[in-house]
Amino acid sequence: MNSPEKVMKVPVIGPNRDDAPGDNSIHIDAYSENKRSAWNNFVLNCDQSTFFHLIEWKELIEKNFGHKAHYIMAFQDDKVSGILPLFEIKNILFGHSLISMPCVVY
Repeated sequence: MNSPEKVMKVPVIGPNRDDAPGDNSIHIDAYSENKRSAWNNFVLNCDQSTFFHLIEWKELIEKNFGHKAHYIMAFQDDKVSGILPLFEIKNILFGHSLISMPCVVY
């Protein structure tokens, strides 16, 4: 999922889709280190985000708990329009699953 060839193009659905500039598509891509500042800038400018959404939290979870991150970004008109932080968890309690924001209570 981390290769640049695996980009998904999704049509925008919603009441204002004809008013949007560009081709009205959302491009889905896996996070890579060269997108670090774009990810963190989106988080820092989003009212609903917390520091748990920053890339530094991803690195902390990977290092201390050994969970593999699968971070996904959505782009519209070459700007980040959404993020989805996921971690692959393997344990007796949860089995093998993807969890958004493990070790977080908010």
